[in-house]
Amino acid sequence: MDSTGPSGRQVSLPSAINLSTFTAARMKEIKAMRKALSENAGTKMAFQKLPKHMRRRAMSHVVKRLPRRLREIHFNQMKKSGLPPKTSKLSRKHRRFHMVEKWGFKLPKQPCDKSFRACYRATTQHCLVQDLSYIRCIEIAGAYPSIISKLAKVTDSKIGLTFSATCFCEVYLNVGYGSGWDVIVPSVWSQAFFMSFVMWGGRVGGLRETESIAFEKSQCDLLYPDTTAGEQEEHVLTDTYRDTFFRLPPNKRTNFNKFAIASPFSFNWKLLISDWSGQHCSTFFVLRDRLVLKEIQKFLTGGVAAPLLPDNCLIPVKLLTEKKGVCSRFGLICTIEEGTSRDEIVEPMHKDLLAQKRKALRQEHKSLLQKLRRRRKRCRKLKKPSSPTDIDILTTYRHKMRSLWLPEPKTIRYSCIRPVIGFIKHGAFSFTFGQSKGLGYIAGSALTSLTAKNKVLIRNPNSQKYKAAVLDIVVE
Repeated sequence: MDSTGPSGRQVSLPSAINLSTFTAARMKEIKAMRKALSENAGTKMAFQKLPKHMRRRAMSHVVKRLPRRLREIHFNQMKKSGLPPKTSKLSRKHRRFHMVEKWGFKLPKQPCDKSFRACYRATTQHCLVQDLSYIRCIEIAGAYPSIISKLAKVTDSKIGLTFSATCFCEVYLNVGYGSGWDVIVPSVWSQAFFMSFVMWGGRVGGLRETESIAFEKSQCDLLYPDTTAGEQEEHVLTDTYRDTFFRLPPNKRTNFNKFAIASPFSFNWKLLISDWSGQHCSTFFVLRDRLVLKEIQKFLTGGVAAPLLPDNCLIPVKLLTEKKGVCSRFGLICTIEEGTSRDEIVEPMHKDLLAQKRKALRQEHKSLLQKLRRRRKRCRKLKKPSSPTDIDILTTYRHKMRSLWLPEPKTIRYSCIRPVIGFIKHGAFSFTFGQSKGLGYIAGSALTSLTAKNKVLIRNPNSQKYKAAVLDIVVE
């Protein structure tokens, strides 16, 4: 092969080279390059070359906290500064996850380091590793036709794949965000495999990351509210938020009575459906029929009439805010009148009708405590046994005071100036869309009240301002 050299003359080049001869002739150059790469060529310390999630607080003076490949470099750097690093033993009592009690297990909720965005990047570009050993596997034995016929009663082709359709697929891989593989190994090998995945770059996640993946995929719930497990999950969530609220002093609590938030810490689906259907709702269900959900989406975008729906159904929806602001859990989904300016809608401050009752109850309770205190003093003075403080008095006072802070709602639909049609169950900033997103449910009977089609208003429980949002139907 001919080529033009620097002087303009034609130079003959070989059409192929011998790799071993070529490498041996440049062995010195390769060694020099590897040495330069292994040494610290810049001004950074060795531990500063690590990614943030691998750095530890004591790395600057404890060599053993560094990976082995960087220990010698760091040791030499510290010797030059006149401060040799410590080589003391490390305690293995370190935590990598915040643990929670759930479903009868102690499960990892989230990593201790700041890893929310890093876990999302691992899901989209790299690898996220999760321990799902708490999920129980069930083996069903029997004749194939009998098993398929029995399992057909718990599946529906209108909702998704049935058991008879997955049996004909040898490998079914959900390609896209959140897809992956289930690695099943014996329990004695689990730690070795898990550590190997982490050492090769896998990012570890917990229950929070599972919920985050479902949120980014616009999956409304892992446990639907019309199931027993979903109902129990909502009760636990309500109790957690209520306990956090009442641990605050009274002057630090949000007064939801003034904000016209009837149900700040619970999803009162039955009362919402009763308000819109005009009759008492004892049971409800989440609409899962894909064909019907697609028809509802066509109705929202215009062109077709609204399909007939049962009065006691909930419709899964996705909301994207039109401007700045983040949707939050327990937020309200409200209707908007067509032609209304969406920038000036603010809920007026309402009068708290229970404030005087709370004040009177507090004064009465203080007087009672003073009487009990004087009685105990008299008993000690007369050297008589004093009766213990009546626990029932304190319990009764706590229940009464809490009911005055968060009274039982009588209506959801007419609780504020805009008719409420649903609740936001999950709200946060979506990395996929690059804006705030909310997932929730609306009452099926409220579908025809959407005069602006797919335009709605949302309001967070701790805010008076309504935000405009675009509503779409979630078809999983």
